[in-house]
Amino acid sequence: MPEELETNAKNELTASSVTATLTQVVLPMGLVIDEVTFSGNAITVQMNPLDIRAPHPATVVATVKLTSLDRYLETDAPGGLRNFHCEGEDGWLYVNATKKVIFELAVKAKCRVSIRDQKELWVDLASVEVMGGASVTNLVQSQLANLNPLFSVAELPIVARLTHAEVATDQIVIRLEVGPPNA
Repeated sequence: MPEELETNAKNELTASSVTATLTQVVLPMGLVIDEVTFSGNAITVQMNPLDIRAPHPATVVATVKLTSLDRYLETDAPGGLRNFHCEGEDGWLYVNATKKVIFELAVKAKCRVSIRDQKELWVDLASVEVMGGASVTNLVQSQLANLNPLFSVAELPIVARLTHAEVATDQIVIRLEVGPPNA
């Protein structure tokens, strides 16, 4: 196997189509994206300096399992909430947790995921249920304010647009388009 990759005279590689899958991608803030699938057509890669070009946007599908979201929230422990368990149902994201005041209160937040300006993925609070009747809506809302945006394309080293996000039973699926810069 050659030690250096052969390129054409322009120091470029070309491919009619590319598909790549990455697993367990850790974002800078600690959230794990369980799977990222990239696919595009007519890709040109300039080797030095590195540049990737394509005449049409490529598609990226990112999947975050709700168990990964549980671990991320547990690590962050917003507002002293703990024992996170996220569930998806009919497009809604339900975040279950406990909050210890004098005794432990079970909290269930009903949320939607939304895309803002094709750049950020947000978790929007619809309602909060507290077993025992105490109101912690303001606490949950303030913690969501600290958490949001859950993801931003500004964290990526490429030009990208969020196009779709949906909550399924056990995961959140996020779709993006990447490049070309003028797309």
